[in-house]
Amino acid sequence: MKNALIAAALLALVLCGCSGEQPQDLNAKLVEMGIELDGMKNELSEAKAQAGDLKSELSATQKKIKAFVQQERQQQTATTAEATYPRTFSHIGISVPDVKKAVEFYSTVMGWYLIMKPTVITEESETPIGIMCTDVFGTGWGSFKIAHMSTGDRIGIEMFEFKNNEKPKEFDYWKTSTFHFGIQDPDLEGLVEKIVAHGGKQRMPIREYYPGEKPYRMVYVEDPFGLIFEIYSHSYELTYSQGAY
Repeated sequence: MKNALIAAALLALVLCGCSGEQPQDLNAKLVEMGIELDGMKNELSEAKAQAGDLKSELSATQKKIKAFVQQERQQQTATTAEATYPRTFSHIGISVPDVKKAVEFYSTVMGWYLIMKPTVITEESETPIGIMCTDVFGTGWGSFKIAHMSTGDRIGIEMFEFKNNEKPKEFDYWKTSTFHFGIQDPDLEGLVEKIVAHGGKQRMPIREYYPGEKPYRMVYVEDPFGLIFEIYSHSYELTYSQGAY
């Protein structure tokens, strides 16, 4: 502020010398300029105060927004955790005596895609797959062969060939287990014929769920390795949408 007044005084002296004004005029001008400078100082102070208020308001608003976003996320997380939504089916694992022949059968008869060729997995604890298998099978499993296939609707078929593979002696459907899987084909007769031609079995006649009402049919078959599965002519939802047999 002091430097500004000195600069103003020097400027006034120069102007006075150039214009021939009297000293009393110079004093009046200096007073006038001082008043103007004081006004500018007051305006600057007010502007700073307003800027401080705006900064405080902005900070408070940002805090409110952050708190709102956090609350919404917590509510969404809680809602997701509580909600029971229909999970999708990923894959099914089957055990076969010869994984190479199983791949050949299911690719030829079912048309399933081979997405990972037969691979040997050896028991060890250095790789993720080795650790996973020990978690599942325990220790002493040694090694096995595995292949991965995919159905037309992208469901995975995981095929295992263990050294100590055994074919079940009986169809123990009453035991707690997955005793069959189901596939869909509108041409039941054609698929059954193909299964039998490649070493499989037809375990029952083709039956209708609602004879004379709806064309929903089914049949149980067996692959050449002893695995039992079911074939539907229509989707699972359509077959059971009747609500009762």
